[in-house]
Amino acid sequence: QEWTGQQLNHVSTYGVRIYENGAVLAPHVDRLPLVSSAIYNVAQDVDEPWPLEVIGRDGRAHNVTIEPGEIILYESHSLIHGRPFALRGRYMANVFVHFEPL
Repeated sequence: QEWTGQQLNHVSTYGVRIYENGAVLAPHVDRLPLVSSAIYNVAQDVDEPWPLEVIGRDGRAHNVTIEPGEIILYESHSLIHGRPFALRGRYMANVFVHFEPL
């Protein structure tokens, strides 16, 4: 709530979702009411970072990587995001938490 400046309601939690070698996640926006989201990196065994690509309001692609135990916070309904590059390694395990404003 501090990050968004809004009162938030927890909508859903998905995971642990495990992505395996070669996985891609097509760029997309999440459905309403999922406005703010968090990705928690539970574990990974990768040969190179597998970034989340977020298209900012400036129209530029921003690639964000996290290590196990770290979290990405992002506006999932208004910003295009995905992992368009193939995962190189054995796996990445994430939990997704979605919120809506009250």
